[in-house]
Amino acid sequence: MSLKILGVGAPRTGTSSLKVALEMLGYGKCAHMQELFGNPTKTSQWEQFFETGKTDFPDLFDGYQSSTDFPGCLMHKELSEQYPGMKFILTLRDPEEWYESVLRTIHAAVPHSAAAKEAMRLKGEASPKFRSIGNALALVEKYLFQRHYAGEFLNKEATISRYLAFQNELRTCVPAQNLLEFRISDGWEPLCAFLGVPVPEEPFPFKNKRKDFQEQIGKMISDGGQLRIK
Repeated sequence: MSLKILGVGAPRTGTSSLKVALEMLGYGKCAHMQELFGNPTKTSQWEQFFETGKTDFPDLFDGYQSSTDFPGCLMHKELSEQYPGMKFILTLRDPEEWYESVLRTIHAAVPHSAAAKEAMRLKGEASPKFRSIGNALALVEKYLFQRHYAGEFLNKEATISRYLAFQNELRTCVPAQNLLEFRISDGWEPLCAFLGVPVPEEPFPFKNKRKDFQEQIGKMISDGGQLRIK
């Protein structure tokens, strides 16, 4: 199955809502960061992709026609070469709001210090479930916070600058006809027009608000529960 749509917006820009919307529009399962927490094989494949730019693409995206959120959003150049003609959706959010949301959710959940990483490692030794969660969080730490945000996410000004620079990079390298800049508040109409599909009768899904995410990821880290989009 070929990847047709890539969401290239940063995490916490409405990527969970976009995932559910694409699934409602008939594109099947949409790949998303949440799935890595219970799938160590996929985590290993993404790590290989980040390190080499290559992986077993048919296996990585088996059953998927779309992807959104981390990690796919950071690999748009490599994926566009692999899947020519793919459409890109850049979800947008006010930079200040976006930064505070990531700070209070994803950044707060990922182990950054040596002590926090060791605590997660020990949990992983006792449980394959926690090992899988720890490996996925390590992927986020290494490739999102350390590589993409240069290890200085807490420098708000520098991080917002990178957030905006990444958006400008996409506008430069993706053909305009293949790129939709989209705010979740825009609803179905611009998304469906871009994809050439009918507007559903169901309301547009607004998912994974900050409180929901904090509750979900807190439960996952504390007792190994599954992260679900709410």
